[in-house]
Amino acid sequence: MYEYIGSLHIHSRFSDGSASIPEIAYEAEKAGMDFICITDHQTLEGKEQGLDGWYGKTLVIIGAELNRKRNHYLAFNLKELVEDTSDNPQQTISQVKNQGGIGFLAHPCEKGSPLIMQGQSFPWTDWQVEGFDGIELWNFCSQWREQACSRLKLFYWYFFNRSAPLSSGAPEELLQKWDEWTQKRRISAIGGTDAHAFPLQYGPLRGIFLPYPYLFRTINTHILLSQKMQAESALAQAQVLKALQKGSAFIANNAVSPAQGFVFSAFNRNREVGMGEEINHDSALSLKISSPNPRSRIRIIKNGKLVYTTNKSSLIFKVLKPGVFRVEVYYRPRVGRPRPWIYSNPIYVR
Repeated sequence: MYEYIGSLHIHSRFSDGSASIPEIAYEAEKAGMDFICITDHQTLEGKEQGLDGWYGKTLVIIGAELNRKRNHYLAFNLKELVEDTSDNPQQTISQVKNQGGIGFLAHPCEKGSPLIMQGQSFPWTDWQVEGFDGIELWNFCSQWREQACSRLKLFYWYFFNRSAPLSSGAPEELLQKWDEWTQKRRISAIGGTDAHAFPLQYGPLRGIFLPYPYLFRTINTHILLSQKMQAESALAQAQVLKALQKGSAFIANNAVSPAQGFVFSAFNRNREVGMGEEINHDSALSLKISSPNPRSRIRIIKNGKLVYTTNKSSLIFKVLKPGVFRVEVYYRPRVGRPRPWIYSNPIYVR
């Protein structure tokens, strides 16, 4: 398998970001990103101007973040822009699907903070929708805003510990919903930064609030491909989007520790499958899990319930009965509590 690292959910000057797509791509390549996904609000202008494709060693994919008031939807492979249907998200999903696109519920459990953006938040409000491909499980900027409960804490985080708000991990209520959904059908999860790189001014101090280069080194989505990414950009984009849709991917906060090389698969005597795939249960079936850092705590989740935990960095786990299995990995620092680090997509044991 070939592993590629991408940063998803990025805004440029075509909506409310602070840099052009070529400028963002330049910073992404310097940060070691194999691909990035630009999702400006309610526009495909970047794609219409032909700004997707390869920038050096970084592939730029352009989609859109649809809807404005609520029910934001990250959509890709669109032939034309879908109108804003904030109050009817099922219509949004259906319109994307009807033109061959794929989509993910964006920051669905967002809560906001009264100290940032006047308390604005953009949550998902209709949980009865159908036909979406996946969810944005972990969103850096949404969680940053949600945890901002005092100006002193904001100041300390920004200048001394920018990753601190992510110490609670992906929203628990969203993890529960995801586990419920995956017992009924396959739904993939991605991670995103929601990067805007807002200009910042406080008295004489000027800067950029959570700049692109920093965010590229935080929450990333790692995809796994059976073949190398193609040199032709359209083919490479199709490979990436298929992997995201399928869930052949895992989410990692690389500010905690580099996550390249994480392994989660299921195998028996005849075959081995990875994240996002199905396999039939038999007496020889086991899970294989390996973390790239020895200071790990591995948690195996089956049908939404914790069934096993260990401080080993690798293990073989015997599967006794069918179910939907996923893995969480926490990093164990020498001082302090373990920190959420990696979330796998599920393997479906039928």
